Amino acid sequence: MAIAPPADPAPARSRNLPGIHSALLTGPPRDGGFGLLSASQHTRARHAVWALKLIHHLTPPPTPAQGLRGPRPVPPAWVALASSVLSHSCPGLHPSMAMLACANQLRQLPAGSTPPMATKPLPGPLQRMVAALSGLGPLVRITAAEPNPGPWCAHAPLWGNPCFIFEVGDVGPEWQAYTHLVGQLPRIPNLLTVRDLFSLKLRLRCQRPHPTTAREWVPWQSAAQAGYAQKIWGTASSTHEPVLELMNLPRLLGATTDRLYSHIPPSWHEAARTAGMHIGPPGSAGQEAAPADMVAEAAHKVLEGWGWVPQNSVGDLEPARAVSVLGGSQKVRNVTGILLTPVVMQRVVRHRQYAVAAAEPAAW
Repeated sequence: MAIAPPADPAPARSRNLPGIHSALLTGPPRDGGFGLLSASQHTRARHAVWALKLIHHLTPPPTPAQGLRGPRPVPPAWVALASSVLSHSCPGLHPSMAMLACANQLRQLPAGSTPPMATKPLPGPLQRMVAALSGLGPLVRITAAEPNPGPWCAHAPLWGNPCFIFEVGDVGPEWQAYTHLVGQLPRIPNLLTVRDLFSLKLRLRCQRPHPTTAREWVPWQSAAQAGYAQKIWGTASSTHEPVLELMNLPRLLGATTDRLYSHIPPSWHEAARTAGMHIGPPGSAGQEAAPADMVAEAAHKVLEGWGWVPQNSVGDLEPARAVSVLGGSQKVRNVTGILLTPVVMQRVVRHRQYAVAAAEPAAW
């Protein structure tokens, strides 16, 4: 007797698994969420708060006028250690500006990358702080008042400076063949501040460097940087990336200084000249380093009034919960809100989609 084969099972109906979208889970109920605390954003917010504490200690307000000067609070020991590590990894840059410049570079690189401007990798805690700062996004002005231009403008940093609209990658098409070197421009010791830029531009205007003496236009202050100069500016390389030959260095330096100079506010030009800043003669290799207190004052003036602003449940900015980059006592909750901005926007979109669908007659 033949046995009939079993009948084919009915095809299963494909449907989405029931549940709530992850974008709707995070956030308090008053904002349309379900009260879930995102562990990843909360952890990064704690790292960002420690980074802001570090910037707060490294960038104190300028010393008051003579007669009103009082004792400065002594920062914790870990601040001095972190400052030393940052100065060793990013020579010549103020530690606070080095952190922000590295964060700006990480924002344009894949996760887990190392900032090209750092001569040495940062240790784990500083890496996590810089990564958390990059997740906050670009700095925005949170106060209407801007600092009055003054002598500090001459010592204002070029890299990581929110007052300028350029960044490391915005140095002109002349570097198109050397994109692997663009991120390393902040390593050049005599191209770190506005005074350095003015000095180098003046020298290029008075005397065009010859390829055989081009290395004199990019002086190196340590043996490690000298080794880097031999590697980068040399004529041989073990990789397939094009080498920046010495004959191309004068042209690239000229194009870079012209482009950076065009982004400096005109009021800063006048303030720097009025300050009587020293610019070496065309044949000199450089100029004396600025005192540490002037560099710290310029960093504080540059960062004053900048920070990040979170968004509410409908996507509007909340200036009352703004996080200042110089604030050393920021709440983790406010910083978490800034890191959750992409999630908030997803939730806003889904709420609007639900409102549109519910308003259609077919939905009822």
